[in-house]
Amino acid sequence: MCECPVRSRTVKVGSGSTELAKIHTSLIVSALKESHPDVEFEVVTTDSLQDKLSKASNLQTVPKRKSDLALLLGEVDCVVSSLKDVPIKLHQGLVIGCVFKRESPYDVVVLHPKYNGQSLENLPNGSVIGTSSLRRSAQLSGRYTHLKFETIKGSLNDRFRKLDEDDSYAGLILAEAGLVRMGWQHRISEVRLPRDICMYALCQGAIGVKCREQDSEIINMLQPINDKEAALQCVAERSFFKNGVQNSFCKTLFVLQERCI
Repeated sequence: MCECPVRSRTVKVGSGSTELAKIHTSLIVSALKESHPDVEFEVVTTDSLQDKLSKASNLQTVPKRKSDLALLLGEVDCVVSSLKDVPIKLHQGLVIGCVFKRESPYDVVVLHPKYNGQSLENLPNGSVIGTSSLRRSAQLSGRYTHLKFETIKGSLNDRFRKLDEDDSYAGLILAEAGLVRMGWQHRISEVRLPRDICMYALCQGAIGVKCREQDSEIINMLQPINDKEAALQCVAERSFFKNGVQNSFCKTLFVLQERCI
């Protein structure tokens, strides 16, 4: 239990509206409750703040992300996000208060049920594999030249629905972490694509919590759930990427391997 001082009022935790986003937020809130049993936490989906956020006019620079706007307007005290999706350059006045224990950063293969027991290697010629990432397509298309890699959009639920109910896709390439957190690891056909086949995206598998830079109470409150190894990994990956951007590396195709020693 942490002895860090925290405010007596309810702490509002911002969340996305997808099932996976809500699971991420639930993990963070559960960990915070364990460290701060006397603090009340309320989960607020940023979509539910649409009316309030649309009336924002007192900020010099209005951020593009609703979650950032909600933080700056004080509608929430912190926001839970998949760190892979958090921009390298945060909006002025915001920081990443903590990085939660990281799940696997690797990608996996999920095949249509009719291809159970098979792999990418032995799928029929011309089979279509869906992915939301150009990074994955760029790496895998050179290895599996007999397959077609096409973009598939939507939440994890949406992509699984398209895979199972539409014969257009033979399989999907997905982040292992999301499947594990959703409890869908039983659908994984090929576990952890090797690094020499598909390197992962920076901060994949990590959950970050954003907060206001000057809100020392919330920053202190988050420290007990900050995983030092995951934080070091993600700081290194984001810093490396930042240098890459400055040297005109392509953001979309940025991949990496790293190891803590």
